[in-house]
Amino acid sequence: MPSKPLTPTVRRVSIAVAALLVIILIVALIQTSKSMAQLSVPGWWTQLGYDPYHTSFIPRNVIVGNFSNTIYRVWSFIMPAREGQMGFNMNPLIADVDNDGFTEVVAVDAGGRVIVLYGSDVPGLDTNNFTTIYKLIITVNASLYSTPALADVDGDNVLEAIIGCRDGYLRCVDLASGTIEWEQRVGINIASSPLVYDIDRDGVIDIVVSTANATYRINSVSGEVLWKTPFGRGLQSAASPVLLDDINNDGTLDIAVTNLWGYIFVIDGATGQLIKSIDLWRNGFKGLFITHSPVSADINGDNYREIIVSAGIELIDTTTISRVGYNGSIIVVDPRQGSIITFIDIGSFAWHAQPSIAAADVDNDGMAEIFIASIDGYLYRLDYSNGSLSISWQYQYDTYWPAQSLVLTSHAATISVADINNDTSYEVVLITPYYTLTTVYRLYVIDVETGSSITIYDVMDKYTVAQYAPFTSTDYDAKATMPSLSIADVDGDNALEIIVTSFQVVSCLDAG
Repeated sequence: MPSKPLTPTVRRVSIAVAALLVIILIVALIQTSKSMAQLSVPGWWTQLGYDPYHTSFIPRNVIVGNFSNTIYRVWSFIMPAREGQMGFNMNPLIADVDNDGFTEVVAVDAGGRVIVLYGSDVPGLDTNNFTTIYKLIITVNASLYSTPALADVDGDNVLEAIIGCRDGYLRCVDLASGTIEWEQRVGINIASSPLVYDIDRDGVIDIVVSTANATYRINSVSGEVLWKTPFGRGLQSAASPVLLDDINNDGTLDIAVTNLWGYIFVIDGATGQLIKSIDLWRNGFKGLFITHSPVSADINGDNYREIIVSAGIELIDTTTISRVGYNGSIIVVDPRQGSIITFIDIGSFAWHAQPSIAAADVDNDGMAEIFIASIDGYLYRLDYSNGSLSISWQYQYDTYWPAQSLVLTSHAATISVADINNDTSYEVVLITPYYTLTTVYRLYVIDVETGSSITIYDVMDKYTVAQYAPFTSTDYDAKATMPSLSIADVDGDNALEIIVTSFQVVSCLDAG
């Protein structure tokens, strides 16, 4: 039986329904692409754009490197003398900030300057001295002790930098023009890195940042404070960068933050309500404080992510004003119950606010292993078995230990876990101060299974050192800088490069 032709009314309704379905599909695709794009924008975590749990781990299925036993410096940037001498103490960020098809590197100077560097498409590269130039230097007139977050908050296809400043202001800066789009005073002593993500999935990126005494959620477009959760005890409570995860498994993203008093706070991301307050002092860990970001990983194979922190303190002889040792532990917490699962006393702790702890299941046993670059100059691998953590190996990366300096940053190190030589196994990449007449820092590539070094590379050369760092090998205090690294594909060759910031220098390292 032949079908009847559609009446004009039915035809119009059918067309309208089809158009509506197409619109719904397009919106869904846009929302999906937004969500995926957020995971690829550095600032979700300051070191790695796709590392939501602060594990400092790059999975092999994301990208690998082609490093061999030889590493060379592709380029370096030296801060112009007229721009100040405060130093690069924070992680570099790697992204195409101005949508020109080329990757840039964003570095922050503690003196209040945000520098946008050419990553690969460098006009006038000085190949004799391997120095690059900058696209833009932005001055925010406030000291900076934390890495910014990057996000396109206004939809103009240019990334903004969300910057936490020591004067208590959070500032949003356009990375193409250098314009400060808004600023919001949120307290005092912002020494932690902001986090950016659309927490409630309303299409507007949120900013979460901690000050000395509270955590804030802020609208990224207007700078409006959406909620504030107090927790601190004033200036000495300086908080860590925040972690974002569905901690209590209720379908809502939560926030975890630690502070110098040894607390771990779990906050509802949507409302700002305090869910858990975990006091390590009351759990028997006396005299401890936490300076780094909490890490979220499943270390015991129960399919729930635990929170990992390193807590400790220096032991100083007040008579001689000399360091006599450390007290410190790695502590694994069940954030749902607020209880301690296990801990191990390694006699030291991670000091660096940037990633000094990594977590990754490198042996495919269903449980993440923990790697920590400790203040005592050792890199440790910790494995969980039968309810406890144990040291699988330790590697001494600081050959100056025990040093004469009382400056904690003398032994600071930043680490990341990745397959940087494409050998189907993972490596730990570690950067630490290492001072001679020709060197500012030392890069280690360490085998995750054996704890042995694969490659050791000293940077910088005499050209760079002569400009800013004519130190002697025993001048510890003068050289107390905090080098940091980020790993990403900078030049578009589908392989990893290593970007290092230290003192007055930003460097790009590649395989030989």
